[in-house]
Formats: sequence, C-alpha cells, structure tokens
Amino acid sequence: RTFQIGEYAFSRTTGQRTLHAAYPVIGTDGFPDLIVVAALDLNFFDKLREEIAHLPSGATLTIADRQGTILYRYPHQEEYLGNSLPGDSWLYMSRWSEPEGTFTDTGVDRRKRIYAFHRLDLTDQKCDIYVRIGIPAETAYAEANEVMFRQMTVLALVSIIAIMLTHLIGNRLILDRVRRLMIAARQIADGNLTARADISHHHGEFGQLAQSFNDMAESLHSREIERRQAEEEIRLNEARLESILKISQFSAENIQELLDFALEEAITLTGSKIGYIDFYDEDKQEFTLNSWSSGVMKECAITDPCAVRQLEKTGLWGEAVRQRSPIVINDFKEENPLKKGYPEGHLALHSFLTIPVFSNHRIVAVVGAANKSSDYNYSDVRQLTLLMDSVWKIVERKTVEEELKRAKAYAEERSQAAEAASKAKSEFLAVMSHEIRTPMNGVIGMTDLALMTELTSVQHDYLQNIKHCSYSLLNIINDILDFSKIEAGRLEIEKTDFDLPDLADNSVRVLAAKCQEKNIRLSCEIAPDLPKTVIGDPSRIRQILVNLLGNAVKFTEHGEISVSVKPLGKQSRNICLIVFSVKDTGIGISADKLEAVFESFTQADSTTTRQYGGTGLGLSISKKLTQLMGGDLSVQSEVGKGSVFSFTLPLEIADTPAIKKSTAMLPEMPTNASGNILIAEDNDVNMLIISQLISKMGFTVIKAANGREAFSIYKENQIDLMFMDIHMPQMDGIEATRKIRDYENGKKHTPIIALTADAMKGDKEKCLNAGMDDYIAKPFKREEIIEAIKRFALKARV
Repeated sequence: RTFQIGEYAFSRTTGQRTLHAAYPVIGTDGFPDLIVVAALDLNFFDKLREEIAHLPSGATLTIADRQGTILYRYPHQEEYLGNSLPGDSWLYMSRWSEPEGTFTDTGVDRRKRIYAFHRLDLTDQKCDIYVRIGIPAETAYAEANEVMFRQMTVLALVSIIAIMLTHLIGNRLILDRVRRLMIAARQIADGNLTARADISHHHGEFGQLAQSFNDMAESLHSREIERRQAEEEIRLNEARLESILKISQFSAENIQELLDFALEEAITLTGSKIGYIDFYDEDKQEFTLNSWSSGVMKECAITDPCAVRQLEKTGLWGEAVRQRSPIVINDFKEENPLKKGYPEGHLALHSFLTIPVFSNHRIVAVVGAANKSSDYNYSDVRQLTLLMDSVWKIVERKTVEEELKRAKAYAEERSQAAEAASKAKSEFLAVMSHEIRTPMNGVIGMTDLALMTELTSVQHDYLQNIKHCSYSLLNIINDILDFSKIEAGRLEIEKTDFDLPDLADNSVRVLAAKCQEKNIRLSCEIAPDLPKTVIGDPSRIRQILVNLLGNAVKFTEHGEISVSVKPLGKQSRNICLIVFSVKDTGIGISADKLEAVFESFTQADSTTTRQYGGTGLGLSISKKLTQLMGGDLSVQSEVGKGSVFSFTLPLEIADTPAIKKSTAMLPEMPTNASGNILIAEDNDVNMLIISQLISKMGFTVIKAANGREAFSIYKENQIDLMFMDIHMPQMDGIEATRKIRDYENGKKHTPIIALTADAMKGDKEKCLNAGMDDYIAKPFKREEIIEAIKRFALKARV
C-alpha cells in the first residue's frame, strides 16, 4: 500500500526498455481504490552524459535495478543494456550492509577499475536502484606510483649500505645465534624434545627469541610426556577391561578357581612377577591366605605357607590394613621395618604394591603384587584397585549364586525327602487301614452271623458286647487314621451340596439312645433363617458334631445337652458363616486346661482318662478338621457347671435344594430270593461271612479266590451280581472289572460292587472309574450288603 519501484522491463510491442513505478490510491475502507502506474523510458538517463563528461578517460557509469540488471551504462549503452552485472561486483554490492562503498574489480571489458557505488532506497523495500562509477586503476594509481618510484630508489641505496654493514658485523652478532636456533630446531624435528637453544636471554631480541623457542620446546616436551602417559593409561585401561571381561567369562567350578585366575590377570596387568590374595577378618584382625600366584612357588622354597596370620605379626600386607590405603615401596631395603612376617623360604622383594579391598566400608581382602621390573606408580595402584573392586563384585555375586544353588539343592533334597516321607506315610496309612479293616470285618461279620443263630440271652448279650466293643475299636482306629492323614497332609475335604438342617438333626439322633440310657435331656435348636442347602463336606461336619455330642454324653451324668445351629451372617454374596454349638451340664474343664484339650492324645487330666476312657484324639481331630474347612473350634467351660463347644464354618449357599437320600427303614432280609451272586475274595473269613449272609437270602453263591478266576466264572455262568475284593493274587479286582466290561461290549450289564478294606481318599473313585457300580468299605454292615442286593440284584428281576 505504498509507492513501489519495479524492475527492468522490455516491451515486445513498442521495443522500448522501461522501468515501472506504481502508487496506490487508498480508499476510506483502508484498501486501494486504484493504482497509478508510470513507465520510465531508460533513454532518459542519456541526459546524464553532460554531467559525467569530466570523468577521467576509461571511467564508467552504471545504473542497475535491485536484481542487478543494467538499466544504463556509459559508455556503450546499447551493448550492455538489459544485461546483468558481473557476479563478483553484484555479489559485493548486494551484500554490503551500508548504502555506499568502494571496491576493486575487473569490468566486463576486462579492465581493472576502482568502483564506488551508492544504493538508492526509494521505497520501504530499499535496494531499489544501484548507481556505480568506475575509474581505471592505472589512472588512480599513476601519481602514487611516481612517488613510490622515487622512494624505492632512495631505499635501494640505503639497503645497499645496510647490507654491507650487516655483512661486516652480522656474521658474529646474528648468524651464530641463528645457527644455534636452527640446530635446536632440527633436533626437535628429529624427535629430541629435550633440545634447547643455547642462547642467553640477556642477548636482546635474540635472547627473547631463544627463550620463547625454549619455552615452546618445553611445552612440546610436556605435551609429549602427557600424551605418552595418556596412551599408557588407555593401554592399561583396555588391558584392565579385557582382564575383567576374561574374569567375568571365566568358567570356574568354584570361587577359588576364579580368584586364582583373577590373581594371574592382576600380575600380568601390573607387570609383576609374584602376587597373593589374603582374606581379612576385621573382627578377628586376622589374615587367611586365599591365593598365591603360580610364580610364587616357582621362585620360592616355602615349606609352611602359614595360611592364617594375625595383623600384628604382618608387615607390608598388614600395613595396607592399618593405613586402610594402598602401600607402594619401590626401594625395599633389608632394614625396612615392614620386612617381616614372611614364611621361611620366601623370595626376596625389591619392590612391592599392596591394596586393601573394601566391601560395605569394611576391608574384606588384601591383594599384593611384587618385583616389577620398573617402579610401581599411581597408574598401577589405580588399575589394580579398579580390577580387584570389579573382581570382588563378581566374587560376591558368585558367592550369592553358590549359596542360592546350595540352598536350592538343599531345599530340593528336603522337598524330595519330605515328599518321600509323605508318600511313605500315605502308603503306610493305606496299608494299615487295609490290614486293620480286614480282621475287623471278620470280627464284626462273624459276630453278626452268630447273632443270627439261636442263642441264649446270655450268649446274645456277650455277642452284642463283642459287636459294641468292635465298633468302639473301629472308631478309635478311624480316629488314629484320620489324625495320621491330617499330620501327613493327606486328608482332603470334599465339596458337595447337602441339607444342613437334616444333617444337624440326624447327628443328634445318633446319640439320642445313649442320652435316654443316662436320663439326659437332649434338644436341638435350628435357627429358622438357617440356609437349607449348602455346599461343604457333610461327612466331616457330621463327624465333628457327633464327636462333640459323644464327649458331652460321656462327661455329663445328669442334666441336659443342647445343640444349636444358626447363621452369624454372610461373608460374601453366597458364603454364610454358620456356628454350631454343643452345650452340656457336665463336669466342666478348669481354665488352665482349656487349651490343652485340643492337643493330640491329651485330656483335661489323667483321672479323666482313667474314669471316662478315650484316646484324646477326638477334639484335636475336630479342631483340625474345622481349620481345614476354613473355620475354628473353641470352648467355654467352668468346672462343675458344664462346657460349651462351638465351631464356625464358612459354607457356600447352594442354588438348588439337595437331593434327599431315602431314610425309610429297610424291610426284613429276604429269604426266598433266587439268582447267582459271584463273590471274589481271597480271605477265607470274609468269604465265609458274606457267603453265609447271601445264602440265607436264597441266592446261589459262586466263589472265586482271585480276579482271574472270577473273570473265567463270569464268562461261563449267568451272574446277577458280583461282590469284588480289590487286593487279590494273580489278578486284582480293578483289572478283573476292566476285563469284564471289555468282554460285555454291548451285552447285558452285570452289576459289580467293590467290597474292600481300601478306605482312603480316592479309593472309591478308583473303583468306580474302573467300571464298578458301587463301593462298600470293610468292615461292612449287614444292612449295607442287604441294601446293595436289593438295589442291584432284586430290582433287576422286578
């Protein structure tokens, strides 16, 4: 929006060369309404001829636009109009910061001129037009050359005289000193940086020159020494890093091998002949020899290396500890007080370097090197210190790794031993369970058979007592086996849905008859908001309740026993905390004995054991069972007033009601049934018991002494039901069952019931997975056999 100057332009229509200018006319809105443009004919500049006629011959006048295009040139206007200025001239003028200046350049006609230029800034853009005048250089310098010629003539005469005088006295005063400087310079050039110019600094300028020369030589010498020291330091650093790399990659069986290798690297790094590493105990102030270099034994005749030495009896290596810093001695004379503590036969030392090794600000080792061919210096101290610091970090890391490795190996060994012990315990429990249940089955079974015969009342009472004692013994054995399984970590908690109120009610009914015998009132209170169907281990919960009720009946002579089951609240959306309580009015427990009652094989006192009997395992097992199920068992008691045993269990609330098992009384044992029942049993007593029981029902009993015989009989006969023992010679019950199922292959299915003393966790599942239809553990009850026959043999004939 301001006045502007354009650039060189050529009109193809008029053939004229022009320079345009433009000026905007601004309206009231601040924007141009129109632009006035004017064209200047470049021939206008011919009017300047009269003004420049007085310029010297060969002078030029040039006018150019901002791009360096020639708008006018005098002389030879037509020849140069529209061309560009020479590159150097235009470059100088366009980059000059001031509006005017001078320079010397060769023009387009190849004549050297002195130019003066002025920049016309007609607009805000500046650099609109350049005006340049050039005068031939020879014209400008003509007068100066004449003056210079006269002066040079006089100077030549003076110079001749001066040279003659110099020749006379310079040989002695100048050339000799110059010659000395040249000799010193040549020596330095040849590498002798100690050469100096032998010229006193009192000899004027030459003395000052010589002093400067010597200072330069001294500086070069110092720099050369520093360069060589730096190169040596770099070499040593590279050697140290290479040693550290070798040490870190060294495949050592133990730390001792690593330290031996590190010591040899340290000796190589310092250029020593021998070396050692001693461990140091700051508390005991005692050295323990760890490593000697291979050169020690080659050059020494030591018979007793004295592996342990006290600090007070040591010399050089002890001094490094006493001063807690490196010790360097390069002139180790015989009378040196530190020359002590060597073992007999040690190599003579003439130079020595020893450093302490620190870990957590405590000295843990001392490393020494000796008998270097040259003096030990700071670089040796530094390199050995850095090397051993790195080595010690590796040693500490490998020490931790070895300790972890040993700890891991020990833990694995202990784990394997524990696993083997646990396995042995489990196998022992399984064997014990089997071996105990087998004869117990005979005792109880034969008692049941005897009770089925005609007996006098006295005989009947005797047999009932035998049966009662057998079940008491069985309960004790079960407690011992449960306790052993808990201790071995082999007791597992099941999770199944069951009816909680029914479980509590049935548990109370078990002890109802005994309470009636002792005239004790028995009650059971079940909270109305108690969840009906829950998920847990009903058999273990029933075991705990029955055990607590049994103890309450045992230790209560009169009064009452009450059982309550109620919820304490929800722990989460579907987990409810249930509290079971058994309260009695029995003998009670003293406060100092309350915790003892939960210990294994322990009762309140010995008189209680003698009077009431028991193993002292029941409460211990019950407490551990509640803990395994996520709860706990506690007691509140007062001597003479009774006790309250309570246990809490977190039980999951089931989404669907539990399927109730039939509790109807079984009908009398049938006596007119028919059919073939195969019994596979290798124990004669057990075979007699079950065969007699089945025969009395009217079935034909077919006997097999092992699994192979049972399989053979099955293939040749129509069998309605099988009772299969598990542990039998030649072929066990599991394999026999699998063969029978394979043989059936779509034929009529024959029910097979496991009848075994294997009553450990998983035994039932193993039997069912083999293809058996049910499982009865020994010692079995007569009712269990009758119910199984009704379910599988009689139902199949209906």
